[in-house]
Amino acid sequence: MELGRKITCCRMCDSKCLYEFLNLGHAPPSDFFLTKEEKDEPELFFPLRVVQCKNCGLTQLGYAVNPKVLYGNNYIYESSITETGRNHFFSMADSISREFGFGNGDLVVDIGSNVGVLLEGFKNNGLNVLGIDPAPKIVKIANEKGIETWETLINSDVANKIVREKGRAKVVSATNVFAHIDDKKDFMKTIGILLSDEGILIIEAPYLVDLFDNLEYDTIYLEHLEYLSVKPLILFFKKYGMDLFNVERSEIHGKSIRVFVCKEGKREISGNVQKLIDLENEKEIYSEKKLNDFAMKVKKNKEEILNLLNLLKRRGKKVIGISAPAKGNTILNYCRIDENFIDYMAEKSKIKVGRFTPGMHIPVVEEGKMKEDNPDYGVIFAWNFASEIMKNNNDFKRRGGKFITLLPSPRIHSDDLTDKRIIVTGGAGFLGIHVVHGLLERGVSVDNIFVPRKKDYDLKKVQDVERMFKEFPADVVIHLAAHTGGIGFYSEHPGTVFYDNLIMGMNMIEQSRLNNVEKFVFVGSGVMYPSSAEIPLREDSIWDGYPEKTADSYGLFNRALLAQSQYYRKEFNFNSIFLIPANLYGPGDNFEPEKSHIIPSLITRFSNAVKENLRVVEVWGSGKASREFLYVKDAAKLIIAAIEKYDSKEPLNLGTGICTPIKDIVDEISRLMEYNGVVSWDSTKPEGALKRCFDVSRLKESLGDMEYVPMEKGLSEVVSWCQKNKLK
Repeated sequence: MELGRKITCCRMCDSKCLYEFLNLGHAPPSDFFLTKEEKDEPELFFPLRVVQCKNCGLTQLGYAVNPKVLYGNNYIYESSITETGRNHFFSMADSISREFGFGNGDLVVDIGSNVGVLLEGFKNNGLNVLGIDPAPKIVKIANEKGIETWETLINSDVANKIVREKGRAKVVSATNVFAHIDDKKDFMKTIGILLSDEGILIIEAPYLVDLFDNLEYDTIYLEHLEYLSVKPLILFFKKYGMDLFNVERSEIHGKSIRVFVCKEGKREISGNVQKLIDLENEKEIYSEKKLNDFAMKVKKNKEEILNLLNLLKRRGKKVIGISAPAKGNTILNYCRIDENFIDYMAEKSKIKVGRFTPGMHIPVVEEGKMKEDNPDYGVIFAWNFASEIMKNNNDFKRRGGKFITLLPSPRIHSDDLTDKRIIVTGGAGFLGIHVVHGLLERGVSVDNIFVPRKKDYDLKKVQDVERMFKEFPADVVIHLAAHTGGIGFYSEHPGTVFYDNLIMGMNMIEQSRLNNVEKFVFVGSGVMYPSSAEIPLREDSIWDGYPEKTADSYGLFNRALLAQSQYYRKEFNFNSIFLIPANLYGPGDNFEPEKSHIIPSLITRFSNAVKENLRVVEVWGSGKASREFLYVKDAAKLIIAAIEKYDSKEPLNLGTGICTPIKDIVDEISRLMEYNGVVSWDSTKPEGALKRCFDVSRLKESLGDMEYVPMEKGLSEVVSWCQKNKLK
């Protein structure tokens, strides 16, 4: 039997113009987990090199291993180990059945069906299902689950047999399989036999754009012959009288594309197709410079991984692997990481336990061993399921263990804030400066704090936010940036306030999720509370009515982001908290007339009155309203405490719970500014609700009691600061 063949021409267009850009050395098949006896026998290694066709753009391995070698008895990949994976495939089956109206006995054939998770989803929707898979152990599991599966490689002979016995298929699916097939001509002949005239072929595979953007080189292994993008696929299917009529992006396996193909002219071509072609051109994924840059980043990542593991071992730390996916073996073999670095791989899949990783021969043990050993660090190789793995291994973290992820750069995840890389948007602003200072006092290194500046990163532009996370992979994000002001500003610019703040927040939350941020912190505003809500304001009353109309644009965007935060926690297990501070004041506040809040606005008025010797100072409202104020340094302390201690989906008020009449604030500022004139209250001007203060019982329960700067002292400090810095 031939072991494989060197690729001398493109698998899709037959061009011989191939450009090799990445060499990962030699590697064994990534799913060949060895028995104790096998690890002492000779082991097959094959070249693991990547080339790109200069004609059609297909990115592919430079060597194709015989599939009979790859998918024999030692192939033991199970697709249903994670809850995330099962939910993805069930959701996929539901959406396809619903969108295309399939059901009532229509046939679905899944090529490379594994243990039948996707087919189980289609079966639940009333479709007839058939799986095709060459791996004996996997096929046995699928059939025992009641998913009819044939043990064979797909080819035209098998397709004819299916048609004779089952009829033509309305759906042929090939999730993470199409790129595994070497003989594409026979595959297309097979599809032509299998697919009904109105049927669709559905392919799902990692997307080359994401592979490059996120340095996902661990998805490169012998079973993956190709790394797909839209441009070469369109050209390929057109050769066989078929249309690529739609393409969607999916979050499974980091990120993937789901490609929909039909017989030519049967369906309208979606605009999504051109959008992704434009994206590929924008990202320059077919340029030699892009390919060479990627290869250099891979080499750098190898150095960073080995430097980290060597450092931990020199310190006497015990390091294990958590999960043993095929992709992990690319890193293990490329970096030559063996038992000298990683003691064992803790794994959930029973069919891998008791075996050894291919190439590096690290033992695979049942995940419960982690509880016995209390290792110091756990490397998560299945990074695409990192959130779920961390959640499932919370005991490891509670015992002091720290998680490590390796891509796009090695990161240690721990509850100790001093280990975190932290983005603080708005970190140069009024509150942000004090939050950054508080993080430094807490022991976070200055190198681990990143404050994006507007001139470099426009948070309203998703591409700028994407670039920010590429340049500074963060563990924690504190989102303080906001387009804000006083009542007058909100009244004159409601559309700008709503749009700018909403789009910034949505971009930050989504990109934090996509970049596996451990904790996202949004700092909102009390104007999101209903004007009719009972006082003191309790967090569960936010949705009981419309926000105060004087600042409703600001309040409504806050509510929208609270909803996004909660929805993301529910669907994606995204760890975000929503904090609502009381009215802030303190050194560094905004004194621009149009944008300043109550206290800086009053200080400016009294300062001008003193300078100009005015006998009367006019103040908006009646003076009867009262508000809760929070000194900015106290707010910063509460935010940092919440990062460390608060993990609920429910919003959290930050404040003292003490209401101060505006008249008292005016009198105190007048005294501190040594103003001897008269205060005139203009009751025709808006002053908002008469009383606004927080219920802080949830705050005390979550963070404990804190000492706050008294109002008199705080006002004295801010007036003093203003006189030195703003009012000269």
